[in-house]
Amino acid sequence: MKQSPIPGRFTPADGDTTPSTCMYTYKHSSQIDPTGTFTTQLSTTWAITATTNTQPGTTNLGTYTTTTTQPATIKEIQAIITG
Repeated sequence: MKQSPIPGRFTPADGDTTPSTCMYTYKHSSQIDPTGTFTTQLSTTWAITATTNTQPGTTNLGTYTTTTTQPATIKEIQAIITG
């Protein structure tokens, strides 16, 4: 497996199996919760800079993070391998 060049950053070329801090493997179906779902939390952090045509260089304006929660239904597939 290849390692993502920037932790937490996903690109389609990474595929589904590239290790990342964005990944989580559920050990159980969400049916164990009374609501039938697990609550997921998603965050995006933006690094913001500004460039003008009147001043040389760029100005670092800091970071801005947005966070939201989303219910997720996690299903379960079981298989028995014989032979």
